[in-house]
Amino acid sequence: IQYRESSDMLTVACVLKSGGIYTPKHVERLRDQVHANLKALHRFVCLTDIQHKICENIPLRHNWPGWWSKIELFTPGLFHGRVGYFDLDTLIQDDITPLITCAAPFVICRDWLPIKGHGKSKYNSSIMAWNADVADHIYSNFTPDLMTQYHGDQDYIAEMMPKAAVFPIGTISSWKASGGRIPKNCRVCVFTGHPKPWDLPHAI
Repeated sequence: IQYRESSDMLTVACVLKSGGIYTPKHVERLRDQVHANLKALHRFVCLTDIQHKICENIPLRHNWPGWWSKIELFTPGLFHGRVGYFDLDTLIQDDITPLITCAAPFVICRDWLPIKGHGKSKYNSSIMAWNADVADHIYSNFTPDLMTQYHGDQDYIAEMMPKAAVFPIGTISSWKASGGRIPKNCRVCVFTGHPKPWDLPHAI
């Protein structure tokens, strides 16, 4: 994957949906990590149905449960330019500038732990980056009944973006796939399920 330089402001987004384990404190944690590890002009926003003062809030339009609220990231006209997304439970430990400014129009994590019986598992949507004008159809083609046809948002995204690029091996790691450890050389570690990074005394 090649990288590009740009003077345009980047957007880094997260999603906070009520009813789960996450709170505005987790938004603040992610915001601070992004600010410390992104060496480019950027704005940090949160798509949410919980009002908070941590950062700029963008109200969720739908009451889609859990991870399905991520689909709203691709609402046409919501963003402009280059967009990066991180789950609230990711651990950023090095420069993420080359990840977000990747030259690929749409880039996502590979799926480290495919789920048996769900053959469409191809990607992990914990971290993504894209040009705002290339993924509108992810939202436009989505209907609530699709939530029963796909195991999760990442399987639906795989269907919509079959030629998506994936982040280079080693830059992003999975806690579980790495045997319950945080590889020192990765830029970001993804925590699916449990534990979460704040459950570990040696993680931030």
